[in-house]
Amino acid sequence: MIKSPTLRLLLGLLVTLAAVAGFSSYTLKQLDGLEALQTQTIDLNRHDSLLLLRVESDLNIIGLRLRDMMRGPAKEQLIEYRTEIDRLHADLQDAIEEEQRLTPETRRADQHAELIRALKDFWQSSDAVFAAANAGHQQAARVLASTSLFGQQAALAARVSHLLERNNEAERLADQKVASIYEGVERDLYAFLAATIVAIVLTSLYLIYSNRQTFERMESLSRQRQEEAATDSRLQTLLELKHNYEGVSEGAKALLADGMLLGGHSYHHDQWRWLDPRYPELQRTIDAFKHQLGECPRYYRPPHGQRTPFMSLLLSRRHMKSVTWDVSAGDWATDDPALIARRVLGDVGPGSVILLHDGQDGDVDADRSVIVRALPMILDGLRAKGLHPVRVDELVGQPAYLDSC
Repeated sequence: MIKSPTLRLLLGLLVTLAAVAGFSSYTLKQLDGLEALQTQTIDLNRHDSLLLLRVESDLNIIGLRLRDMMRGPAKEQLIEYRTEIDRLHADLQDAIEEEQRLTPETRRADQHAELIRALKDFWQSSDAVFAAANAGHQQAARVLASTSLFGQQAALAARVSHLLERNNEAERLADQKVASIYEGVERDLYAFLAATIVAIVLTSLYLIYSNRQTFERMESLSRQRQEEAATDSRLQTLLELKHNYEGVSEGAKALLADGMLLGGHSYHHDQWRWLDPRYPELQRTIDAFKHQLGECPRYYRPPHGQRTPFMSLLLSRRHMKSVTWDVSAGDWATDDPALIARRVLGDVGPGSVILLHDGQDGDVDADRSVIVRALPMILDGLRAKGLHPVRVDELVGQPAYLDSC
């Protein structure tokens, strides 16, 4: 008697269902952990970074106004800056209060407390400066602004920049953890699929073996029946016998041909697209650059120097470098070439990146002759300081363009 494979097949089915249920439970648990990491760590951290960028932007604007206060004409009334400083104060306070509610778990409580204290000291010094200016002591107010207020602003900006770096590091670690979860699930999924395929193969082989036995038995019975039938036929015979189955200008191409370094600077030079976490501007810029110039840019300057952790991540994934500056002449706000040259030469040093504009807010046809007049003075001043200009790729020691986009 041939044993039926039904019991073994039912047992295999139960084991398979248990494995599917166990793997599904494991996968759901990993996805829940991933969702918690996304909502409680990454999203919270990114929102906090956006608020810190807002604080950093306000502090940078305040720094520019302080420099204007210190470098302005002696007869200029410093109290005129009070309205804008107060507006920035209100915006900073609002951002700090909201940021306090979203402080990442990775940040120590004393770090936020230190930031609050530093801001309080800064605004006290600011009030003292404007109080002196309001009392008619303009020179004393300028001295106080340059000796105390400007240093406090720089320290605050550095503190916020440090917090942003910590957020970026926390996001990097979170991204690594997310990648680890994905890799683990992917690895386990492949293992489960392999085990399932093995189980299917073994089950198929067992069915083939069982069916082969069954078929062999059926064939044996068939032959036996045929033999019996043949015997019956012969007997009858004997008895019977006995009974009877997009466009870049020719100027850009000429610059590239002359050996100038060209990089990306967005497709639309506006005030808000940089906030989009997907930042499609980057890919659109790369595509236009490649289509018109036949090169893949390595270097990218964010419009107005505004960037987010999302933008930094996109640049890193494309092996691109973000280029900002440490010397800005504010050339868009003056037509005095001597003033532009003084501002540049006053701040420049070895390794500096100087920001100058050959257009105006995306208008490449804007009159920028002031830069043409300022450049000889700037170059003469650099030579006098023992400095000479080089391309960014030479400065950082990395090739000008990528091998592929």
